[in-house]
Amino acid sequence: MPKKKPLYAPMLATFGGGSVRGFKGAGDKPPLALGTVTQHYNYGSENGKQNININNTTYSLNYASFANKGWVEVLFHANVAYGHQQRGSFYSQQSNGTYKIISENTLNSNTELDYTADYAQIMLGTNFSATEMAVTSKSSKTLAQISPATGQNQNSALPLNTASDLAGQQASTGKPYLLDFFLGNGSGVSGFYSGSNFNTQNKHFQMYWDKANFQFAIVLFNRDGSPQLDHWHLASSQTQSNSTYKANIGYRDTVSSGSYASKYVGAWDSTGSNGISSQYEISNSNVLSIWLTDM
Repeated sequence: MPKKKPLYAPMLATFGGGSVRGFKGAGDKPPLALGTVTQHYNYGSENGKQNININNTTYSLNYASFANKGWVEVLFHANVAYGHQQRGSFYSQQSNGTYKIISENTLNSNTELDYTADYAQIMLGTNFSATEMAVTSKSSKTLAQISPATGQNQNSALPLNTASDLAGQQASTGKPYLLDFFLGNGSGVSGFYSGSNFNTQNKHFQMYWDKANFQFAIVLFNRDGSPQLDHWHLASSQTQSNSTYKANIGYRDTVSSGSYASKYVGAWDSTGSNGISSQYEISNSNVLSIWLTDM
């Protein structure tokens, strides 16, 4: 009797209009349709856009695992101009003269970042109980990855993680105010390696980044406890609180010809007083990216 010919993969693919690439192995899991950050991490969700349950509201956010936690991206800045920090759609001035950052370029009732835009941030507010923040650079807007940094990364300093890289006598006191700033709950924060007049009331702390043999200041809409719009430094190589340089990560000034004009990410040495290379400018291939976790 003639033997029956086996059905090879190309033939199998035609049944039901399917594709060979669509067949999953027995060990593969379907994506988690909706979950908290912790649930996505415990499930092993892949890096990328995920549906995140935040206080019973569904957000569609870039998700990534890093440092044994799950994280969501709340800010990306790609094609930006000098003075980005002083645009009226980026901040809100409070009655006491301080400044908060606000959501910009979001979709679906402020539950998703618009990655077709040049920049966007989403303020999760009191819905999200952030415990740590990470700062990194990316080679493209949509990439969902914290580590390794894929944009500029001098001295391999990025990503910055508040859990391991934030230092100073008042780091534990100041960190909640830093997290609140990027949740949109609180106004500007400053932190330095050394200086004077450190106090909680004005959100001015003895707090700084300590990474790759450098100590860098934090000057976010707040300079030595005084609110102002010119400085939006996630990291600045000036460590004394009575002075500031260019922003190694972040913004300063409104025009490129300004003495300390800045729109940088990935620069990590002490050249902020005399210039930073243009290779570290924030751009579509060197994207500033900020992530939060509640784990």
